[in-house]
Formats: sequence, C-alpha cells, structure tokens
Amino acid sequence: MDPVPIICNPFRSKLSTSCDKTSWSSPSPSSLAMLVYACPVLNGTSALSFVLQTYLLMASLKNSSTLYLSHATKIWLLILPFVAFSGILIEVYLVYLGNPSALKRELSGMYCLMTGSRMPVRITGAIMATTLTVVVILQIVIFFRLQRDWKQNALILAGSNASPRVLL
Repeated sequence: MDPVPIICNPFRSKLSTSCDKTSWSSPSPSSLAMLVYACPVLNGTSALSFVLQTYLLMASLKNSSTLYLSHATKIWLLILPFVAFSGILIEVYLVYLGNPSALKRELSGMYCLMTGSRMPVRITGAIMATTLTVVVILQIVIFFRLQRDWKQNALILAGSNASPRVLL
C-alpha cells in the first residue's frame, strides 16, 4: 500500500522531516500555532461583520425605508475577517522567526503553543474581547430597536413584499 502524499508546507520548521511526496508527518509546529491563534480571530470578526451588517441594514431601513448598503460597505464587511486572520497569521510567524525554540508541541501532538512569548496570546485575546464585546452591544441595540420600531418596520417591509421576520 502506497502512503498518501502530503501537501508541502512552506512554513515547515527546520527540525521537521523533509517534504517529499511519500513522507508521513504531521503539519509543522509553526503552521499549527498560526492556526491556533488565528482561527478564533476569524470566527470573532466574522460574527462582528454579520451583526454589523444587520445593524447597518436596520439603520438604512429607518433612514430611507429601503434595505440598502453601499458596495464598498459590503466588500469591507466581507474582507474584514480575512484581513484580521491574515494579520494574526503573519504576527505569529514573525514571532516564531524571532525565537523558534519558543514553539512547543502539546503532549497530545494535536496543537502547538508559543511558550516563550505571550504576545500572540495577548493580541488574539484583545481582538477577541473587543470584537465579542462589540457583537454583544450591537445585538442588544438591535433587539431594542426592533422592539421600539416593530410596527413601523412591519409597515415598510409589508410594502416591499417582505416579512418583518427578515430582520430577525
């Protein structure tokens, strides 16, 4: 039985095995650490973009009685999570380049952590705390606006053949 070929990883550490078509190895510690720190930021900023889009659509409905967002706003809301994700990937890799010995694989071998530098943990934690706080605040604002303007929104949306539940 032939071994399954792996995809060559450009971030493979110097200590890992060579990347040939028949080698059996797990992803490099730097790749795992980059994803451990960057994926929560991708999830948090995606949630922020979604809730922000809902809030902006509600605001546009109140101001102009149509659901409209500019093309630039839509593009910005779509790329925001990936810009934050890429920034964290680059940040963790630069910290890794500065001190490769600080990267340690967990005993289970499932993920890697930066032990020498707390910067990736602090940056990821700060971004997550900020985005999730904004998400909760926006959800509270959306809830109270829906409660306050329910009849007005229902009349506007009824004229556009849409249900008030579209906003929910």
